[in-house]
Amino acid sequence: MNFLYINLVYPIMYFLLGLPVNKAYKRVCELNRLSYEGLMQHKLALLKELYSARPLSKPLDTESQISALLQSLDIKDKSSFQKLELTEKQTKAAFSRETAGTTGTPLKLYYTKNTIAHQLAVRRYCFSSYGVMLGEREARFWGRREETFKSKLKEKVLNRKVFSFLGEPHYEIDSLRKFKPSYAYGYSSLILNAAKAYDSLRIKPPKLKVIICTAETLMDFQIEFITKVFQCPVVMEYGCTEFDVIAFQCHEGEYHQVNPDLLLEESSKGCLVTDFNNTLMKMHRYRLGDDLTLSVPLCSCESHLPVITEIKGRSNKQLVKLPCGKQVHAVVFAYIAEELNEQGYQISNFKVIQKKINSFEFFVEVSNDERAESAPKIIVKIKELFSEKLGDDLLLNIYFKEVPLELGKKFDYFECLVPVSD
Repeated sequence: MNFLYINLVYPIMYFLLGLPVNKAYKRVCELNRLSYEGLMQHKLALLKELYSARPLSKPLDTESQISALLQSLDIKDKSSFQKLELTEKQTKAAFSRETAGTTGTPLKLYYTKNTIAHQLAVRRYCFSSYGVMLGEREARFWGRREETFKSKLKEKVLNRKVFSFLGEPHYEIDSLRKFKPSYAYGYSSLILNAAKAYDSLRIKPPKLKVIICTAETLMDFQIEFITKVFQCPVVMEYGCTEFDVIAFQCHEGEYHQVNPDLLLEESSKGCLVTDFNNTLMKMHRYRLGDDLTLSVPLCSCESHLPVITEIKGRSNKQLVKLPCGKQVHAVVFAYIAEELNEQGYQISNFKVIQKKINSFEFFVEVSNDERAESAPKIIVKIKELFSEKLGDDLLLNIYFKEVPLELGKKFDYFECLVPVSD
């Protein structure tokens, strides 16, 4: 069945939609095989095509030239594109999609056929590194499955089926077994939920080539748990609606920037992205909203692609206010959870809620056996780490209970309920 979709259904679909995916894939592969310097020269050439910059006063290396050219451009955000002026002809010929609006107002995005083909080619490049071809049967872990005729037809054409594992797991376990997917893709929290269901019920999951987690952060111990349950590689994808896949984990666990037509910058305003491929939207120096740490490639996988060494996520909802006036990033809670697991306490999930500026609730999800054996020690350790990383003048309540997931909403391990005025 996979052979039919890979070699017939998907090629016909691309042809009918006018998407030159194969041509784009060859280009992506050629560019991603370049040396790091060669790739930077490619991006510099694209930047020079877009903007006729004045000659630089002195010779600079490639990266310095890129930085100098970028600094002369304005930083953009969603508000810059709310009143995008496209002709009726451009709009009719374009593909469109809309951001979820998690950072404010939703934004409608437009793409040419070549840009969509390029994004699909990048996705194919990533998936193929784990032996998956676009068109293979996919178990998609996404919110509630829509039961309309249109959604069912779409699932059939794309050779995929939606699962959530938010309710009674036996039905979805049986459905997943009958579906026989090649791989799984979707929200990290839902995939973690599925792993917990298989583990608690002691049911052997279907054999998969790879599990690709997206949209939400997973801790290393959670990835290890999913890997142990499903007995297959678990890889993280980093991307967004605006640009699709931005970075993808290699077999060594490093996030490589896989789209050769994207240029990422670190800035005081978070990560800025320039997309050279989207000629309709011209999203140049676009404020993504995430805090990233970028690096030259120093990975043992021998890839020359630039690396993202740290992803802190959206800074607008991830800053923890403290009574002393300081602010820290919520990634500190992830460090606490990681340290607990490194010391042998088997936590499967956690969530921190800041109720007041000096009051926090820490929800910890562990097995019944672990809770009976280690709960007092876990409480002492969490309080110790909390005090060490955030200070002594805080009220902390710790609860051992299942961390609830909300349908259709991304999971965040930190939630702040403190009014803005506080």
